[in-house]
Amino acid sequence: MNEVTAPRVSVLMAAYNGGALIRHSIESLLAQTFEDFEVVVVDDGSTDGTVATIECFQDPRVRLIRNPDNLGVVGARNRAFEHARGNYIAILDQDDLSRPDRLAAQVAFLDAHPGAVMVASDVDIIENGAERPSGRVYGDGGNANAVKWMLHIGNPLYHSSIMYRGAAARRLGEYLRKDYELCEDYEFYIRLLGQGEIAIMPERLTVIREHSGRASKRFTEALNINAVKLLRDLYAPELGGDAQEAAVLVINHLASGDPVPDAAALARLGGLLDRLVIAFTANLPARDRTAIADYSGHLWWRLVRASLRAGRLPLFGGAFERPKVSACGRMGRLDIVLSAFVGLFRRAAS
Repeated sequence: MNEVTAPRVSVLMAAYNGGALIRHSIESLLAQTFEDFEVVVVDDGSTDGTVATIECFQDPRVRLIRNPDNLGVVGARNRAFEHARGNYIAILDQDDLSRPDRLAAQVAFLDAHPGAVMVASDVDIIENGAERPSGRVYGDGGNANAVKWMLHIGNPLYHSSIMYRGAAARRLGEYLRKDYELCEDYEFYIRLLGQGEIAIMPERLTVIREHSGRASKRFTEALNINAVKLLRDLYAPELGGDAQEAAVLVINHLASGDPVPDAAALARLGGLLDRLVIAFTANLPARDRTAIADYSGHLWWRLVRASLRAGRLPLFGGAFERPKVSACGRMGRLDIVLSAFVGLFRRAAS
């Protein structure tokens, strides 16, 4: 690649004390079948061997930018974006890996879908030395309205899996916002929806390395506060004074799958979810409504199962009222009974 010619893709990587993993992350990019790219690595004041590791790469596509002071992840990512020259922008965090065909597949998708401003993919996850599929259910990830709905009830996208059009992001004026730190990527996706469609490829093109040092694990509470703020504002036009409660229930339980405190909270969530789905799907075609109901039903029954197993719901006596949207999900009677008995055992043992 000629140094004076802008590459088609800029891969952004914010680095901070990533010496133990960043070498393999960069190597996974240099092994791509698609070659017209640059890697813009912003070191945010590392105190370990991160900079020395990056400087070992002699490939001119690897561009190192050093922050004189630690700006934090939002500041570092924004600086990387400022230096990006590609038409398409991809993300790879310092912990993660790209499959060899990742860039080629995502470039081909955006080339073929001019209405799409971003494409993400499914991922594999490495945790405690073992690799496994993400287990996330995306349903019709090529359905723009379904993906838009997914983003209304949580963040289904892995940051290291995304590629987007640089021009669309620049039209937003501000890239990542500091006041949404820890869910700044989620807030960016919501704003980007105003520029065009977002799609999710079913291929697992990225490998996420889970470990205790990841920011998403260390700062879950702060992340949830900002995510609630984001969804509260999104829900306000439809739910008014109930928007805050809906955002809290969605983020803390529906999006995460964490058990509700009791049956009343589950019933309240079901009612609010119905109101949101009805408003969102009012003018959509039948295929889109089905895709949205399928995805919402999956999350609903996942939550019911977790809540039963945690002993938060009684099995009989109207334990929970199914929202209309749950009709497209399914949880068998045997699963309900077994989950309820697990919950009874846990309550008795506590």
